[in-house]
Amino acid sequence: MKKIMRHSAIYWSAIPPRAHGYSLPELSAAVAILAILSASALPSLINLATGAQQRAHSNAFIDAVRFARETAASNGEQIIVCPRGEKISCGSDWNSGWAVFNITANKTKILREYVINDSAIRINANRQKFVFQQHLRATNGSINFCSGQPAAHLKVIVSYTGKTTLTKAQNTETGGCH
Repeated sequence: MKKIMRHSAIYWSAIPPRAHGYSLPELSAAVAILAILSASALPSLINLATGAQQRAHSNAFIDAVRFARETAASNGEQIIVCPRGEKISCGSDWNSGWAVFNITANKTKILREYVINDSAIRINANRQKFVFQQHLRATNGSINFCSGQPAAHLKVIVSYTGKTTLTKAQNTETGGCH
């Protein structure tokens, strides 16, 4: 029993004062609620991260095309953007990245190289290479950046003049995401 003084009267209390802090059931309930909220938010966070990677890869490809177009126009040389290959050559798989080549007098020189190590994004194109000429002519085509979400597929379209357009890809398009 504890003696409590109140207004000059003495009261005896059989109930001890409440301890400060949280009880085990309260903490368990809070952890359970946090776990449920985290589990429901995780897929959205993964999709957000995958979408950011898709945009980063598509912007890197647009950067490579713009660089190739400008270099071809200013240097008067043929510039090629194609999948990375062994040493100084074009490959066949866009998923490993791409390279920008300068071809003059049977000499090939890598100007820029973009390496991709991302298994969450699949990349496919309807061209094996994009060639840029000095008089602002280019190989037209498109390249798709695909993820597990069909609604989030991105497509970069390269025009005959070498200009690019970024759009959402449709699953039903030829050469699109499968």
